Amino acid sequence: MKIHDKDLIDLIQSWDRTGKKEISESVLEQIFKEEKEEVIGFLASNGLIRTVKEKMLRIDSVTIMTNDDFLRSILMNTLVEDFQENLAITSLSVDDMQPCEENELSLVFLNPYNKSLGKRIRDRHMESSNSYLLMSYIYNNKFYMDSLYNRNWVNPCHCCHIGHIESHMRIGSADNLTYQQVIDMLYSLEEDIKIGVPLTNSQRVIIASCLIKRMQLLFHDFTYSKIHHEDINRAMVMKLDNFKKYEDTSIHWELCDCYE
Repeated sequence: MKIHDKDLIDLIQSWDRTGKKEISESVLEQIFKEEKEEVIGFLASNGLIRTVKEKMLRIDSVTIMTNDDFLRSILMNTLVEDFQENLAITSLSVDDMQPCEENELSLVFLNPYNKSLGKRIRDRHMESSNSYLLMSYIYNNKFYMDSLYNRNWVNPCHCCHIGHIESHMRIGSADNLTYQQVIDMLYSLEEDIKIGVPLTNSQRVIIASCLIKRMQLLFHDFTYSKIHHEDINRAMVMKLDNFKKYEDTSIHWELCDCYE
């Protein structure tokens, strides 16, 4: 495979632009067809890619953490009904930062959202020997669901996600304040200020459905499951006005401390 191959050059340049750190064999096959194996060999021999093995999950318990009582009720009722035979399912106040249990999955939804609270929840899992965090929240009239986090995987954490979101939203015209610039000013006045939007019950039901579907896709029966690297780092955002969803691969934020 020659380096002047246009498709290969475009692929490598796209990695540089986007910071994307993984690609599946199926995507490579779509791009390069019968030359896929030759491309993989070239990229691997030049240190541009390496094979990432599937990770094993062991979930013994699910802890629901949310400041929305309606959503808490939906999630508790659904998960208890479907998974109580295999899992211990509990609810925990977002103000209760007791240590994680071994093999615990925390399912978090925040509205209103507060950045310092989000970091404390992230830190709770950084201090755990083996636990999982599926973090979700409302920000700028959108529903965000981070990629699954486990400190042992050294994958992007919640602070990486919100760092990228804030950086992107600070970009705007010179004459107008952006949403994020207003939030930054509010945070400068009061660090613990909570930013939220009123939700209809219909919106809450759709959000709960997204969370439950994500968990089912990731963990199947919530016991020993294999999960591919791409699935681990998949994040989602949904607009609340039309419920359009967008997925992307999460990447580390350069100012975050989660991979030090």
